[in-house]
Amino acid sequence: MLRNSFALIIIAFFLAFAQAEEKIASATSVETKVETRPTVETDFKKAPTIDPNIKVTKIHEFRNDEKYNPGGNPALEFEQLYWNHGAILGDEVESRRGHYFVISWANKGPAANFTTRFEYRQVKTKDVVRVLTMDHPNAKGASRSTFAVLGDAYRAYGPVVSWRFTVLQGDKVVGEEKSFIW
Repeated sequence: MLRNSFALIIIAFFLAFAQAEEKIASATSVETKVETRPTVETDFKKAPTIDPNIKVTKIHEFRNDEKYNPGGNPALEFEQLYWNHGAILGDEVESRRGHYFVISWANKGPAANFTTRFEYRQVKTKDVVRVLTMDHPNAKGASRSTFAVLGDAYRAYGPVVSWRFTVLQGDKVVGEEKSFIW
């Protein structure tokens, strides 16, 4: 009984988020914008201005591939169904295989135009840094950025092994979160 109630709550939670059209910045081809830099940190040493009003609240990571094993957990089984929703043919399912990052962040200050940037390295690319960006016009309060490495880019180079998420206001970095091996 309790397990079924929990599963229903999780399903309702995901359906509530599925109601809104969600923009996903994704890298689907091998020709994704690539920046090769020996030391990535030098860009941010110029102006390390982190705004206390910007906070990264949650980072949710999901690998949607054939090796995924939900272990009989209904909530985890639903998550794979959520990302594959609408894919009927094998090619459609294959095009959705990849590494997803849903990053929640908040602006407690006045509404402003922000750009979120997701920089990442994959297993087979070593020091090559790839970049995905997403614009958030007039953002105030809670916001969500979804980034995905899918299709050919995922099959050719493997899963993401390190990443950095930054919130930019113009050219100024106002928020940042990164993986422990970045």
